[in-house]
Amino acid sequence: MITTPLCRAGLLTGLPDYLETLGCSFARVLDRVDLDPAELHNPSHFIPVEKHCAVMDEAAALSGRGALMLELSQHQSLAIFGAIGCMAGGTADLRSALGVFERFVHYSVQSLEVGLRSEQGTAFFTLASDYGPVLESRQFWHHAVALQCQIIRRLCGRRWAPRLVYLNIPAPGDLRPYQEYFRAPLAFDQGINGLTFASEVLDWPVESSLSSLSTEMRVALSADRVEDLKGQVRALISSLLASRRGSAATVAAALGMSERSLQRKLGREGTSFREIQERVRQSLAINYLREPQFRLTDVAEMLGYADLSVFSRSFKRWFGMSPKQWRTAAGL
Repeated sequence: MITTPLCRAGLLTGLPDYLETLGCSFARVLDRVDLDPAELHNPSHFIPVEKHCAVMDEAAALSGRGALMLELSQHQSLAIFGAIGCMAGGTADLRSALGVFERFVHYSVQSLEVGLRSEQGTAFFTLASDYGPVLESRQFWHHAVALQCQIIRRLCGRRWAPRLVYLNIPAPGDLRPYQEYFRAPLAFDQGINGLTFASEVLDWPVESSLSSLSTEMRVALSADRVEDLKGQVRALISSLLASRRGSAATVAAALGMSERSLQRKLGREGTSFREIQERVRQSLAINYLREPQFRLTDVAEMLGYADLSVFSRSFKRWFGMSPKQWRTAAGL
């Protein structure tokens, strides 16, 4: 079955506001690429990778900024990756953190592969894709490789710099934005995308923590203009489920309050944390099951279940049939 690769809408977090500072209209960009703005309202929503690339390339053309997505990455946090960012931030060292991205990148961007290996004292953190729209998008690779660097700086310190940066695109006329951002030698058109650095860096402890990630999640919520409490709780649960950290205590901490206060405030609004969590899982379960790329075990994991059987029991309780039966009935 031929399917369309998808990616998280949250990867474009901050782009509308950044374009506005440049005097450009994000609405005009979306109109040109024929993408409904509603598709981007929920950062956990998936959009076609082809549309994702088109938005970035069109925004760069409209703004006249050849390194637009490299510039944007400097203002983005681990929160744009949702659960993957939280999982990476909860690891002990950089090797484990980058391993999270290597294993779970398909939960954020399908059609992209992350590689991590170490040879003779040099670590190679690479990206690869064979999907046409990705291969043809300069801004996709600007953004992807810049985010690789940003991930390591967020986890281990902003002063870190790679040994060498590979971008498999033609060398731009103005190298200054790249030199200033990466602070490292650059290699263009070499058939590889990614970074190299000293292998010993892989053993560096992760400086990030739940508290700092909670701050990043709150900033992301603010950027996405999620103002009401129930909306914030839904957004946080959606982002944290796959890391199995979407508990009431974790969400409350991310919102800067105690679990008891959160439950009390939700009660005043006629709901509860468990009720919101159930509804989020129900909604996401249907969204994920509509995508043939996701195996049932993938769906269970992304919803924070320990195994497929637990998810299947919950799904049958919600909808009166198993996930497999639902897909069959939906013709998938």
